[in-house]
Amino acid sequence: MSRKVVPIRGKTGSSDRPKRRIRDANGRFINANPGGPGRPRGKSITDALKDVLANHKKYTAEAVALAAFALAVDHQNLQAIMFITERIDGKITQPVDITARIIEVAEAMGVDPKDAIAEAESYIKGR
Repeated sequence: MSRKVVPIRGKTGSSDRPKRRIRDANGRFINANPGGPGRPRGKSITDALKDVLANHKKYTAEAVALAAFALAVDHQNLQAIMFITERIDGKITQPVDITARIIEVAEAMGVDPKDAIAEAESYIKGR
């Protein structure tokens, strides 16, 4: 299978360095390519918030909870209401219908879509 080199967006200009092949003709990363820099190293927002809560007497978890409660009840702020509800009841499970994707993949592989759907259903029920 031949692979077409796809340039990285935003990279222009000439360089004496040879161009590395990083993507195939379909735009997917080729094997042995890390795929990009990933998440930047350093402190995450969660870690930063935990530090603020741990190191400040004025800003405690209870103070944040009270502020969210005040926004939800006193100001009827929908985001605050959702924030509280998701932490008490958990996030609502979103149903996912993958039938269209199964059909697409089955057709690309030359497999009968009905057989592919039946196989997927039997796999799910067998779990």
